[in-house]
Amino acid sequence: MKLIDILNKIASGELKYNTKIIWDEREYTYKGDNEVYRKMGNIEVDLWNDMCMDDLESECELIEPDHIPDVGKMADNTKIEELDENKYILKGMSDIVVDMFNKLNEVIRYINKED
Repeated sequence: MKLIDILNKIASGELKYNTKIIWDEREYTYKGDNEVYRKMGNIEVDLWNDMCMDDLESECELIEPDHIPDVGKMADNTKIEELDENKYILKGMSDIVVDMFNKLNEVIRYINKED
């Protein structure tokens, strides 16, 4: 599958949470809300920062997780990860705000599931 096809799946909401994307010998994880990261030491690197327009036709592999929680809900054993300030060292304020909104929405979905 080409990178552009994966980006289209993300944009249309078709890509499942925690899907692994193997691209350019690197493993990324889709975290929902257009967030795709790979681990690099103690920080996470955003797919959007790694790619350029020339990469859109590159071949990728998708590995979907065995169990996908329903949209807006989490598995009972899911823990909400804390925000890591090291992740934001090289990010701009708008990226930080978007990540905080996404994390807040994750908490809200978890709380709403409890009701």
